[in-house]
Amino acid sequence: MTNVTASLVDQLLRRDCRRCVSCGRAITGARGTDWDVHYRIPRKRASQNPLVRSMANLLIICGTGERGCCGEFQRNPRVARWRGLVLWDSQNPETVPVQVGVEPPDDTSSYVPLVVRPWRYSEAGFRTQVREEAGR
Repeated sequence: MTNVTASLVDQLLRRDCRRCVSCGRAITGARGTDWDVHYRIPRKRASQNPLVRSMANLLIICGTGERGCCGEFQRNPRVARWRGLVLWDSQNPETVPVQVGVEPPDDTSSYVPLVVRPWRYSEAGFRTQVREEAGR
């Protein structure tokens, strides 16, 4: 992907614990084939929106094209928007939480629903879990 340096990719991998932000699976293999950097606000908007290149807008996801979570975003754009994985141009990636996926245990053969937890990403390269207010 353009404008994403190797150094920035390393920072993103560390921040995201070398896991896909959407499903929680461990990131292995080659970038561009098995996993990639995902822009929450599409990178084609970079000339109109300076937030596109911010660290808060970039996530590590498994798959590319139509495979893995990358393909899932294309097949289910409403769910991806609800989870904060895909944003409108008017949204700020630093203030819209991402519903981060947690991988189910590998030792189960029965269906285990994906657990998601809300996190906020900052331009400084940090993520913090969003706590729900009491009484909600």
